[in-house]
Amino acid sequence: MKTLIQSILVFAAVFVLGAGMASCKKDDNEPRCKTCSAEQVIYVDGKEFGSQSVSGTQFCDEALDVVEANPSITIMQEAGGVTQEVVTTYTCN
Repeated sequence: MKTLIQSILVFAAVFVLGAGMASCKKDDNEPRCKTCSAEQVIYVDGKEFGSQSVSGTQFCDEALDVVEANPSITIMQEAGGVTQEVVTTYTCN
């Protein structure tokens, strides 16, 4: 359970920090930005345990490139005989 809570906190922090770091430039070049949403599904021992989603976050330029290059991220961990898999999927418009 502790690992699940840590995963959720990491997901939220990465998403919020990523949005902050992706703030659009204010120079002569127009930044390339998209509004994205993310859905995270958590599996414990192969069974869906829970999910959450975040929408309306803007990613620009390099941060957008990273999200578009990796629209689905899977993290697996095992501890004490319990396997946890966290799948985060980004969708940008």
